[in-house]
Amino acid sequence: METLATFDIVADSKNCRNSEGSFITLKSGRILYIYTRYLAGNGRDDDVADLGSCYSDDDGMSWKLGDIVVHHKEDDVNIMSVSLLRLKDDRIMLLYLRKSLASDGSIYCMPWCRFSSDEAQSWSEPVSCFRYNGYYVVNNDRLVQLSDGRIAFCTSLHIWRWTGARNYNPAISIFCYSDDGGQSWLQSPEMVFPAVESGSKVGWQEPGVVELAPHELMMWLRTDLGHQYLSFSHDDGMSWSIPRPGLAFRSPTSPMSLKRDPTDQSLVAIWDDQRPVWGNVVPNDVKMMDRRPLVLARSYDNGKSWCEHQLLENEPHHGYCYTSMHFHHDKLIIAYCCGLHKDGHNCLMDSRIRVLNNKH
Repeated sequence: METLATFDIVADSKNCRNSEGSFITLKSGRILYIYTRYLAGNGRDDDVADLGSCYSDDDGMSWKLGDIVVHHKEDDVNIMSVSLLRLKDDRIMLLYLRKSLASDGSIYCMPWCRFSSDEAQSWSEPVSCFRYNGYYVVNNDRLVQLSDGRIAFCTSLHIWRWTGARNYNPAISIFCYSDDGGQSWLQSPEMVFPAVESGSKVGWQEPGVVELAPHELMMWLRTDLGHQYLSFSHDDGMSWSIPRPGLAFRSPTSPMSLKRDPTDQSLVAIWDDQRPVWGNVVPNDVKMMDRRPLVLARSYDNGKSWCEHQLLENEPHHGYCYTSMHFHHDKLIIAYCCGLHKDGHNCLMDSRIRVLNNKH
């Protein structure tokens, strides 16, 4: 896939990190990208951040920085991790995480959603997706609407263990859904727990979900076990199979993104593919910051096999992660973190928008 254009959103002294986001095409033809824009600190996940924007009026070939879409509140730690989705009723849904401090010094991380009926000119009051406080991680660009109209996303629940420092027990994955257009949210009665025998220290992190067929879903999970893991549901997300390694997805502790291409119905996956075929020396522990090379692949048989692998990024000392994908006419527009991870810098600090030719 030929690269047609790139645009980098680079950190500076007033804007210390620009990371994960999501795209939407407006009825005017404008492509809007909303992302996490950090304002102060060192760009850690719990530093102050708003939801910023940039946009393109020429099908992604050039981009301009836009306004802040949602400001954090004074009692927030920050807001981050954006997903956008055009719903079947034509509204635009915005999902994001809101972090706040608990009385014991730990942090709550909660998914909230808003809606726009005027093409992102204004947004509704926020709706909470969970009844009880906790630390729920939802990656960027994770919202889906299933063929029956159900809106869904997956989250990983991190349970605090207070030891004088911020530590987590291994993460549990949960399928979240709404059958009333996003006004109320439920969670699947069956959660996906990490098995003790798996040997994972982090559990099932940063999940995503895709519909394979009506009522048939696939969940993918970030792990520290050398692969993305996969779990399947045959009842619209109410129950899930025991996660097994997705052998096509050799991976460090880094997220994967996966979407269906509306032009040919293939599945498109982007992840840090650490198979030796790319010439990298793969560390034994596939640790978190070895987030390269970034690779794209397709499946034409609903994920049974993968082909057309394309190397997107592989610069030494860089990390590539938290990808969003947007299919626009004959283009695939992606965005991802692309920064350095040495000399005190973090690969999450800078982001890149890249426009690929998606003609088949």
